[in-house]
Amino acid sequence: MAVKFEKKIRYKVFFPDGSGYGATMNGTDFKNYPEFTLDINGGLSEMKLTSSYGFNDWWYDDTEIMTYPWGTTPEEGYTGKLLKTPKGKQRFFDGFTIGAKIEVWVDDIDGETQIYSGIYTGFEFSYAENGERESVHHFIPNISILAARILKDGSDNTTVAFNSQDPADIFKYILNSANTDVTYNADSIFETGVSRTYSFNAYTCLEALRQTIKLTPNGWIWFVGGDDLLYLKNTNNGNVTTHRLSMNKLISFKVEKSIALIRNSVIFLGGGDPPIYKKYDATGSQNSFGVWEEKIADESVTDEDTADVIVNRFLGDNKIGFNYFTIEIADSNFSDNGYDIESIKPGDKIIVDTQNFDFGYTIWGNFYWGIDYWLYDFYAISGIEMIVKKINYKFTSLIVDCAYMIDNQEQRIEDIQRDLTNYRFKDAPSTPTT
Repeated sequence: MAVKFEKKIRYKVFFPDGSGYGATMNGTDFKNYPEFTLDINGGLSEMKLTSSYGFNDWWYDDTEIMTYPWGTTPEEGYTGKLLKTPKGKQRFFDGFTIGAKIEVWVDDIDGETQIYSGIYTGFEFSYAENGERESVHHFIPNISILAARILKDGSDNTTVAFNSQDPADIFKYILNSANTDVTYNADSIFETGVSRTYSFNAYTCLEALRQTIKLTPNGWIWFVGGDDLLYLKNTNNGNVTTHRLSMNKLISFKVEKSIALIRNSVIFLGGGDPPIYKKYDATGSQNSFGVWEEKIADESVTDEDTADVIVNRFLGDNKIGFNYFTIEIADSNFSDNGYDIESIKPGDKIIVDTQNFDFGYTIWGNFYWGIDYWLYDFYAISGIEMIVKKINYKFTSLIVDCAYMIDNQEQRIEDIQRDLTNYRFKDAPSTPTT
């Protein structure tokens, strides 16, 4: 693959206590390029970087200046083992300590972009049979901190109630109360135009974010990007970007059709006295695919309007079969037919232009795909806007998972576990004792 433009990577490291900048590293400091995933209604994944420096780059030598691994001179009375810091490599350890914050920046033909932000959580050493030794450094995204912060009000109260609030304002409140590096601006969170009532009882901030998206109308999504911003967008209007790609920009293209995740009947159990207990049916889906049932329980919901919002959104997302697309897109810095992969975000839309625009119905073998986009052949449906659900960043390319519907089935097991924990906390006092 011919290189059109030198794509550069830069790592900025900040001290764990927030006191400022620690060091800058570049692509030569690590053997691999950054790779990570970014999901709709979530955030970045863990990232691992393998150091370019082996064990033999750091050893005891009386003829050299002795330093701690983090680059400072020994304190008086220190008796532990010291390390030689080779000239030109000291920056690798300056400020690069457990708990440090890291920002990953890309400078390429399309400009400079921050693509990842996280915390340095630890490392691993490996020794291979051929004598090769490696150190691999682990980073978790800043969104992980939201899972370790309990949502509270200004008086340390763990019960936080919202009455007729726009879900966008609830998102902002959660982020403000968490007091982390994850924030928002006027271009990242958009008002939904609806009012919702909900009470959080001993929720983590991340749990609260995942609950709040259920209070939005169909088509709304959120994610925390590599720039530390939380985005709340409507995939049904201009809040998202549409990327139009020709087939020659794609390295690979895979399509999957399935009804395995359909849910078209819901029994909802809420709170109140008597508690809300209501059944919802998507009859059109049931007529086409049969009955696929789901139970949803949330004792924090005490009014029927909120229950209707949560369940109708769920059914809207899950009542039909899914068309899934996985495409790999070449980066514009390495290919004349490439694309600015850093510009593609979760919730964006992708159209793949092909030479085949016959929007006719098809029968594949004995399978007749009954409704919506299922009637079209693979080439035809590629010309319809697909929603980006997940990206897998590879530096030279981007693997993108797309669908025509937004579904939350991959979080079902996690939701069950979370609901159980929240149920146990439902009668907890407003403020814990210390």
